[in-house]
Amino acid sequence: MKHIFLLFILIFNVLIFTTACDLTEQRFYEVQQLDYAEEQIDQIEVLDYRGDIIERSMIADRLERYYDDQKTISYRVTIRDFDIEGNLIMTMEADTLIIEEKFNTYTGKGNVIITRDEGILMTEHLIWNQDSDQVFSPDLATLIREKNVLRGYELQTNTEFTQIEMKRVTAEGVIDEEDFEF
Repeated sequence: MKHIFLLFILIFNVLIFTTACDLTEQRFYEVQQLDYAEEQIDQIEVLDYRGDIIERSMIADRLERYYDDQKTISYRVTIRDFDIEGNLIMTMEADTLIIEEKFNTYTGKGNVIITRDEGILMTEHLIWNQDSDQVFSPDLATLIREKNVLRGYELQTNTEFTQIEMKRVTAEGVIDEEDFEF
């Protein structure tokens, strides 16, 4: 019995020493570099001019610039676009707006609303490609034109709302039979 107990202790010690962690092993932990904005501004208005005429204004409660990423993040934002005569043609509002300069895109998140004479677009997430003037919303989007309301997902349109595609659409309003195709 004593031999079995000693044999058990010997096997136990061999297992402990062969499978135990090396206490001298150095452990390296990768420390992530925190991404701090190089520039932070509260209560700002940015004006974009074409000659002497304001082409776009952006008003934000807070703006953060990240130069390495070529990115600007703004909070509680209102963007106003003007035509060459200085008339307001479009307004965009969002809780958060991410401008990615290298892709020339604006990503609005939270209470995104685009207002123009052609209608009102409301969604929680919107991606606006400035090069193609195309707008995409993966979330539920509501488009109001006159007294007609379209709701759906995966909205694709231009900022003038003349070419509209949606999935899982519901509609309220009046449809002229001449404009309706199956």
